[in-house]
Amino acid sequence: MTARRRRGRRDGFLMVEALATMVLTGLILAGLAATISLMAAAGERAAARAERAEATALLIAALRRDVAAAVRARWGRDGDFVFEGTADRLTFAQDGAQGHGTLVVLQAVIDPAGTQLLRAEGPLHPAARGMDDVALGPAVEVAAVRGRIDFAYASAGDGGAELVTSVWPPSRTMPDTVLVRLGEATFADRITLAVDAEAGCAATAEAFCSRRPPVDDE
Repeated sequence: MTARRRRGRRDGFLMVEALATMVLTGLILAGLAATISLMAAAGERAAARAERAEATALLIAALRRDVAAAVRARWGRDGDFVFEGTADRLTFAQDGAQGHGTLVVLQAVIDPAGTQLLRAEGPLHPAARGMDDVALGPAVEVAAVRGRIDFAYASAGDGGAELVTSVWPPSRTMPDTVLVRLGEATFADRITLAVDAEAGCAATAEAFCSRRPPVDDE
Protein backbone atom coordinates (compact mmCIF):
# COMPACT_ATOMS: atom_id res chain seq x y z
CA MET A 1 0.00 0.00 0.00
CA THR A 2 2.77 2.42 0.90
CA ALA A 3 4.78 1.53 -2.23
CA ARG A 4 1.69 2.05 -4.44
CA ARG A 5 1.06 5.45 -2.83
CA ARG A 6 4.69 6.47 -3.49
CA ARG A 7 4.38 5.46 -7.18
CA GLY A 8 1.22 7.60 -7.47
CA ARG A 9 2.99 10.62 -6.03
CA ARG A 10 5.94 10.06 -8.36
CA ASP A 11 3.63 9.80 -11.36
CA GLY A 12 1.97 13.04 -10.29
CA PHE A 13 5.32 14.83 -10.07
CA LEU A 14 6.27 13.56 -13.53
CA MET A 15 3.02 14.95 -14.98
CA VAL A 16 3.59 18.37 -13.34
CA GLU A 17 7.17 18.45 -14.58
CA ALA A 18 6.04 17.55 -18.10
CA LEU A 19 3.39 20.29 -18.09
CA ALA A 20 5.90 22.85 -16.76
CA THR A 21 8.37 21.84 -19.48
CA MET A 22 5.72 22.24 -22.16
CA VAL A 23 4.75 25.68 -20.86
CA LEU A 24 8.38 26.82 -20.76
CA THR A 25 9.00 25.42 -24.23
CA GLY A 26 5.94 27.28 -25.53
CA LEU A 27 7.13 30.54 -24.00
CA ILE A 28 10.58 30.09 -25.52
CA LEU A 29 9.13 29.32 -28.94
CA ALA A 30 6.80 32.33 -28.71
CA GLY A 31 9.76 34.54 -27.82
CA LEU A 32 11.77 33.15 -30.73
CA ALA A 33 8.84 33.68 -33.11
CA ALA A 34 8.46 37.30 -31.98
CA THR A 35 12.21 37.90 -32.38
CA ILE A 36 12.21 36.34 -35.87
CA SER A 37 9.17 38.44 -36.82
CA LEU A 38 10.88 41.63 -35.66
CA MET A 39 14.04 40.73 -37.54
CA ALA A 40 12.04 39.98 -40.70
CA ALA A 41 10.19 43.31 -40.43
CA ALA A 42 13.49 45.15 -39.93
CA GLY A 43 14.90 43.35 -42.97
CA GLU A 44 11.88 44.33 -45.06
CA ARG A 45 12.21 47.98 -43.98
CA ALA A 46 15.91 47.96 -44.84
CA ALA A 47 15.17 46.41 -48.23
CA ALA A 48 12.47 49.02 -48.89
CA ARG A 49 14.87 51.83 -47.97
CA ALA A 50 17.52 50.37 -50.27
CA GLU A 51 14.95 50.07 -53.07
CA ARG A 52 13.86 53.69 -52.61
CA ALA A 53 17.48 54.86 -52.55
CA GLU A 54 18.20 52.93 -55.76
CA ALA A 55 15.10 54.37 -57.48
CA THR A 56 16.11 57.89 -56.39
CA ALA A 57 19.65 57.37 -57.69
CA LEU A 58 18.30 56.15 -61.04
CA LEU A 59 15.98 59.16 -61.25
CA ILE A 60 18.71 61.68 -60.45
CA ALA A 61 21.13 60.02 -62.90
CA ALA A 62 18.53 60.09 -65.69
CA LEU A 63 17.66 63.74 -65.04
CA ARG A 64 21.29 64.78 -64.84
CA ARG A 65 22.14 62.92 -68.06
CA ASP A 66 19.27 64.56 -69.97
CA VAL A 67 19.12 68.09 -68.58
CA ALA A 68 22.88 68.64 -68.52
CA ALA A 69 22.91 67.85 -72.27
CA ALA A 70 20.44 70.66 -73.07
CA VAL A 71 21.63 73.02 -75.81
CA ARG A 72 20.78 76.62 -76.58
CA ALA A 73 18.38 76.39 -79.51
CA ARG A 74 15.64 78.75 -80.60
CA TRP A 75 12.26 78.26 -82.20
CA GLY A 76 12.90 79.32 -85.76
CA ARG A 77 15.81 81.65 -86.40
CA ASP A 78 15.05 84.36 -83.86
CA GLY A 79 12.31 82.99 -81.61
CA ASP A 80 12.34 82.16 -77.92
CA PHE A 81 14.60 79.48 -76.51
CA VAL A 82 13.53 75.87 -76.82
CA PHE A 83 13.40 75.59 -73.05
CA GLU A 84 10.30 75.64 -70.94
CA GLY A 85 9.80 74.55 -67.37
CA THR A 86 7.07 74.11 -64.79
CA ALA A 87 7.07 72.44 -61.39
CA ASP A 88 6.38 69.05 -63.02
CA ARG A 89 7.56 69.38 -66.63
CA LEU A 90 10.75 70.26 -68.51
CA THR A 91 11.01 70.85 -72.27
CA PHE A 92 14.39 71.45 -73.89
CA ALA A 93 16.54 70.78 -76.94
CA GLN A 94 19.47 68.44 -77.39
CA ASP A 95 21.86 67.85 -80.26
CA GLY A 96 20.52 65.25 -82.66
CA ALA A 97 21.61 63.32 -85.71
CA GLN A 98 22.14 64.70 -89.23
CA GLY A 99 22.46 68.27 -88.06
CA HIS A 100 18.98 68.39 -86.56
CA GLY A 101 18.18 68.76 -82.90
CA THR A 102 16.02 66.64 -80.62
CA LEU A 103 13.20 67.98 -78.50
CA VAL A 104 13.00 66.27 -75.10
CA VAL A 105 10.02 66.44 -72.74
CA LEU A 106 10.31 65.17 -69.15
CA GLN A 107 6.99 64.90 -67.32
CA ALA A 108 6.42 63.99 -63.67
CA VAL A 109 3.11 62.12 -63.34
CA ILE A 110 1.73 61.63 -59.81
CA ASP A 111 -0.25 58.50 -58.96
CA PRO A 112 -1.29 56.91 -55.62
CA ALA A 113 1.95 54.89 -55.47
CA GLY A 114 4.25 57.87 -56.03
CA THR A 115 5.54 59.67 -59.09
CA GLN A 116 6.56 58.42 -62.52
CA LEU A 117 9.09 60.32 -64.59
CA LEU A 118 8.12 59.98 -68.25
CA ARG A 119 10.33 60.93 -71.21
CA ALA A 120 9.31 61.66 -74.79
CA GLU A 121 11.36 63.01 -77.67
CA GLY A 122 10.97 64.03 -81.28
CA PRO A 123 13.03 65.53 -84.11
CA LEU A 124 13.55 69.28 -83.85
CA HIS A 125 13.88 70.78 -87.32
CA PRO A 126 15.36 74.27 -87.81
CA ALA A 127 12.05 75.54 -89.22
CA ALA A 128 10.04 74.45 -86.17
CA ARG A 129 8.49 77.46 -84.46
CA GLY A 130 6.68 75.74 -81.59
CA MET A 131 5.58 72.48 -80.00
CA ASP A 132 2.92 72.02 -82.69
CA ASP A 133 5.70 71.60 -85.27
CA VAL A 134 7.31 68.67 -83.42
CA ALA A 135 6.06 65.08 -83.62
CA LEU A 136 6.85 63.55 -80.25
CA GLY A 137 7.24 59.81 -79.90
CA PRO A 138 5.53 57.74 -77.18
CA ALA A 139 6.35 58.56 -73.57
CA VAL A 140 8.60 56.04 -71.83
CA GLU A 141 8.96 55.62 -68.05
CA VAL A 142 12.45 56.59 -66.91
CA ALA A 143 12.03 56.02 -63.17
CA ALA A 144 9.39 55.78 -60.46
CA VAL A 145 9.78 57.05 -56.90
CA ARG A 146 7.63 57.48 -53.82
CA GLY A 147 6.48 61.02 -53.20
CA ARG A 148 6.37 63.85 -55.71
CA ILE A 149 9.01 65.38 -57.96
CA ASP A 150 9.33 69.15 -58.33
CA PHE A 151 11.53 71.19 -60.64
CA ALA A 152 12.68 74.68 -59.71
CA TYR A 153 14.44 77.47 -61.61
CA ALA A 154 17.70 78.93 -60.33
CA SER A 155 19.57 81.84 -61.83
CA ALA A 156 21.88 84.63 -60.72
CA GLY A 157 19.92 87.61 -59.46
CA ASP A 158 20.89 91.20 -58.70
CA GLY A 159 24.11 91.47 -56.77
CA GLY A 160 25.10 87.90 -57.57
CA ALA A 161 22.55 86.34 -55.21
CA GLU A 162 20.91 83.19 -56.52
CA LEU A 163 17.24 83.42 -57.38
CA VAL A 164 15.34 80.16 -56.77
CA THR A 165 11.68 79.88 -57.73
CA SER A 166 9.19 77.20 -58.72
CA VAL A 167 7.42 79.79 -60.91
CA TRP A 168 9.34 79.52 -64.16
CA PRO A 169 9.91 82.67 -66.21
CA PRO A 170 9.15 82.91 -69.94
CA SER A 171 11.45 81.04 -72.29
CA ARG A 172 13.29 84.16 -73.45
CA THR A 173 15.93 83.33 -70.85
CA MET A 174 17.43 80.03 -69.76
CA PRO A 175 18.20 79.04 -66.16
CA ASP A 176 21.70 78.59 -64.83
CA THR A 177 20.61 75.57 -62.80
CA VAL A 178 17.64 73.23 -62.59
CA LEU A 179 16.87 72.11 -59.03
CA VAL A 180 15.16 68.78 -58.35
CA ARG A 181 13.17 68.23 -55.17
CA LEU A 182 11.80 64.88 -54.02
CA GLY A 183 8.82 64.92 -51.66
CA GLU A 184 8.90 67.52 -48.91
CA ALA A 185 12.67 67.31 -48.51
CA THR A 186 15.17 69.93 -49.57
CA PHE A 187 16.47 69.91 -53.12
CA ALA A 188 17.99 66.53 -53.91
CA ASP A 189 20.14 67.66 -56.83
CA ARG A 190 21.39 70.67 -58.74
CA ILE A 191 21.84 70.27 -62.49
CA THR A 192 23.92 73.09 -63.95
CA LEU A 193 23.45 74.08 -67.58
CA ALA A 194 26.46 75.16 -69.63
CA VAL A 195 25.14 78.69 -70.09
CA ASP A 196 27.94 80.60 -68.42
CA ALA A 197 30.47 78.89 -70.70
CA GLU A 198 29.61 81.31 -73.55
CA ALA A 199 32.27 83.91 -74.20
CA GLY A 200 29.61 86.39 -75.30
CA CYS A 201 28.08 86.41 -71.82
CA ALA A 202 31.27 88.00 -70.48
CA ALA A 203 31.64 90.41 -73.41
CA THR A 204 29.85 93.60 -74.39
CA ALA A 205 26.15 93.78 -75.04
CA GLU A 206 26.74 93.49 -78.80
CA ALA A 207 28.19 89.96 -78.45
CA PHE A 208 25.83 87.01 -78.62
CA CYS A 209 24.85 85.49 -75.29
CA SER A 210 21.99 83.04 -74.92
CA ARG A 211 21.14 84.51 -71.52
CA ARG A 212 20.10 87.75 -73.23
CA PRO A 213 16.95 87.94 -75.33
CA PRO A 214 17.45 88.49 -79.06
CA VAL A 215 17.66 92.10 -80.24
CA ASP A 216 15.13 93.04 -82.88
CA ASP A 217 16.68 94.49 -86.01
CA GLU A 218 15.40 97.94 -86.80
